[in-house]
Amino acid sequence: MFGTKYFSDLLKEYSGNQLLAMAAYNAGKGNIKRWIENGTIKADGSDIENIPYKETTTYIRKISRNYKIYKMLYE
Repeated sequence: MFGTKYFSDLLKEYSGNQLLAMAAYNAGKGNIKRWIENGTIKADGSDIENIPYKETTTYIRKISRNYKIYKMLYE
């Protein structure tokens, strides 16, 4: 329950942007802030693949894939 509450808070903080919220959940909000400020990633998350942490990019791909599968199964 703590994880879902935290993710909900991240979604609010990142204006519903699921990619940035997932990245912040995995890599930390401080890293996301720094990467946006230094131009590593865009504030809209459209270039999320530029995240320098391989673990985080793998995490985002995996969660995004699973989300699409569950959405298809349960719609």
